[in-house]
Parts: sequence; C-alpha cells; structure tokens
Amino acid sequence: MVEIAIVQLLDGEQALYDSIIWNMGLLMDQEHETRIRNFERVGELAESLLTRRAVPQHRIDYFFEPELNIGGYGKSRKDAFERNGVEGFAILRDPGFMEILRYFIHGPELPPLITAGFCRIAEEDEGTTGEVLGQITAYARRVARTNRTWQSSLADKLFMLALEVRKPEWAEYVRKAAKSAR
Repeated sequence: MVEIAIVQLLDGEQALYDSIIWNMGLLMDQEHETRIRNFERVGELAESLLTRRAVPQHRIDYFFEPELNIGGYGKSRKDAFERNGVEGFAILRDPGFMEILRYFIHGPELPPLITAGFCRIAEEDEGTTGEVLGQITAYARRVARTNRTWQSSLADKLFMLALEVRKPEWAEYVRKAAKSAR
C-alpha cells in the first residue's frame, strides 16, 4: 500500500512542533502574546523544514502552483497571501499558514480506512483512464456521504491525497465529486 509520508522532525524541530498550539479554536482563547509566540514558532519550524528540504515536493507544489489551488482564479496559495499584503518569510508566520505547515508535515491526515480505500484504487489502476476515474470519483462521493459533518474539508483532503499517491490528474475530480455528494 502507498505510504503517506510524515516528515521526520529533528530534535529541535520536534521541540518547536510540541510547543505549538495547533488547535486554532484553543489558540484564539489565549492571550495575544501567546498567539504571536505560537505563530513565530510555526514560522521557525517551517523555515527549518524548508531549508533542509524535508517537505515532499508535491506538498510544496500544493502551496506554490496555481493549478493546484482550485478556485484560486489562477493564483497559487502563496499568491493569495501576497495579495493580502503578506510576503516573504512573513507568510510562514501568518495564522493562515499554520494549516499548510501541518499538511507539509503530516499530509492529508485522513482516517486510515479512507486512505486505504483510496490507495487501493490507485494501486490497482486497472482499466481505462475513464474507468479508473469513475471508480475514484464514486469512492470520493461515497466517503463524503458517510462523513457529512466534515464534507468540505474532506473534499480538500481527498484532493491532497490524490497528490500523495502521485495522481495529480485525479485531484480536481475527487474534490468535485466529494463536494457534490448528496
């Protein structure tokens, strides 16, 4: 089965990771200084991982490539930060980057059964392109129907999962299929 790589952190990176409050709701209940320190740590960790090229390339592409930002009007996720006046290393310390850093480290973070089902279709990849695409989009709709409480974020995570299994051509299709599930 395809392994979803989790970036291995060095000791100093692990200490930074452990000191970050990853739950945005919990973080917003903290004092202003605590929130600022938290985003500084996020930035430090991101800088370290990017400097040593620890993040898989397809996850980097998710941030930098406009075609991987569906609904981004031809702009990448990085471009969106810059459009909002956040540039350079300041992006890594922006509250909106925390979720992207989490993806850089962990990948899509889906339940193992969902990941296994998706990977099984990707690995078998039998039949014509249309047949396999039909199978994977049907799977995305089925998963979305049974996970309605987080259907929107699930669609985005399935998009990410398509990148993980090196099927970027599926990404937009599975996202749309999950979002359209009734």
